Amino acid sequence: MDTVFLRWAEVSARHATPVVLAFLIVLFGTLPWPLPAAVPKPAILILAAVYYWVLHRPELFRPLAVFFLGLVQDLLSGGALGLNAFVLLLVHEAVRTQRKTLANKPFFVLWGAFAVIAAGAAIVTWICGSLYYVQLLWPETVIVQYLFSVALYPAVAWCMMRVNLAILRPA
Repeated sequence: MDTVFLRWAEVSARHATPVVLAFLIVLFGTLPWPLPAAVPKPAILILAAVYYWVLHRPELFRPLAVFFLGLVQDLLSGGALGLNAFVLLLVHEAVRTQRKTLANKPFFVLWGAFAVIAAGAAIVTWICGSLYYVQLLWPETVIVQYLFSVALYPAVAWCMMRVNLAILRPA
C-alpha cells in the first residue's frame, strides 16, 4: 500500500512540474525589478513556458492550468483581469494546432515560430488593453516586452528542456 501511494505521489509531482515551473515564471515576471521606469518588466515570459510545454508535453499543460496562470499574472501585475488568461489561451491553442508542423524541427525554427506567436500575442494584448482602458495605449511597452520575451526564449527553453529530460522522462 505504501509503495503504491509513494509511486502515485511521485508520478503526480512529476506531472505537476510544468505548471509549477510556469507559476514560478509568473512570480519571477511580476517581481519588483530595479529597472528604469522606461523599461517595462518582462511580464510575458510566461509565453515561453506555455509555448514550450504545449509543444513538447501538452498532456501535462492543459488549458485550465493556462487560464489560471494568466489570471494569477493579471492579479499580481495589476493588469486587466482576464487579459493575460485570454492571450495565454490563444497561444495554447495556436501551439497545439501547430504541434505536428513544428515536431522535430531545429531549435532556430522553433525560436522563429515562438517569435511569430509572441508577436501575435503582443498585438492581441495591445488591442485588448486599448479596448479595456478605452484609450490607445503606447505600443512601445508591448514591443519592449515582446523583444524581452523573444530574446530570453532560449534561456527559458533550455531550462524547461533540462527539467523535461531530468524529471519528466518516463521511469
